[in-house]
Amino acid sequence: MFNKKDSIALIDIGSNSVRLCVFRGNMRSPNVLYNKKFFCRLGEFIPETQLISKEAEKKCINSIIFFNSIIDEMKPSHSVALCTAAIRNASNKKEITNKIQKVFKGKVITLSGSQEATYATLGVRSSIPSANGTIIDMGGGSFELAQITPDKIKNISSFPLGILNFTKEHKEHKKINKEINSKHKNQKNFYLIGGAFRSIARCYIYFNKLPFNELKSKIQKFGIDDLKKIPKISVNRVKHINIAIEVLDKVLKLSNCEQFIYPRYGIREGFIYEKLSKKQRLLDPTEISLELIA
Repeated sequence: MFNKKDSIALIDIGSNSVRLCVFRGNMRSPNVLYNKKFFCRLGEFIPETQLISKEAEKKCINSIIFFNSIIDEMKPSHSVALCTAAIRNASNKKEITNKIQKVFKGKVITLSGSQEATYATLGVRSSIPSANGTIIDMGGGSFELAQITPDKIKNISSFPLGILNFTKEHKEHKKINKEINSKHKNQKNFYLIGGAFRSIARCYIYFNKLPFNELKSKIQKFGIDDLKKIPKISVNRVKHINIAIEVLDKVLKLSNCEQFIYPRYGIREGFIYEKLSKKQRLLDPTEISLELIA
């Protein structure tokens, strides 16, 4: 359980990137002191296998060694590494996990698909306590769905389909379509988590808030070089924008969605939120942020 004076270094070992965030301050709305990522692409398995390549493995381990030096300087109360879809779905996950545990000085946790979806949903609740709708977390190697209300989280599901292994022929599409159609069809609000979805939000701002169909058409007409010019979109995310817009188009067709909402928080903050006492969870994050500013 975290308290007010705690600090935590949290490494998110994702399918596309490996990121370190160091949080300090009131854990209900923690201040981010450090935020850095490296694109390691662990989820780009060797063709015809579920093996993480030696190159991706090396990038990941080197990233963690670098992050260790930052953690040593900042001296947080807790250090945790969360492994997500790429690690849990890899056929050589035990070997990779052992190597990570050898170099990382904190606790290493490999999340199941339902845990990843739950933490993503708790991250939404942490930033938007009144959230009511469906969360979609699309990362490099998985697609998570869950229904959220101010009191409950239900209909949690995870599918091994992400940005890095996305094809129109992938067998998981039918399962995802069925899940949305049967359990999330009547949701008005969809809360979107993941770098590819954030890139769509930046396109929306850049193109002066075009209606969705016009935005989709505009993005699809743009080439890679033109998309690279849009502010705050990472070069590594550009080629995934068309996948993300197709996914959102499918959500609109399968559901009664009225708006897409981009929460500030995701699985990292959801992990922290889950460790708080009931009393801490009830605190208003906006009030905490205003007190910090004051």
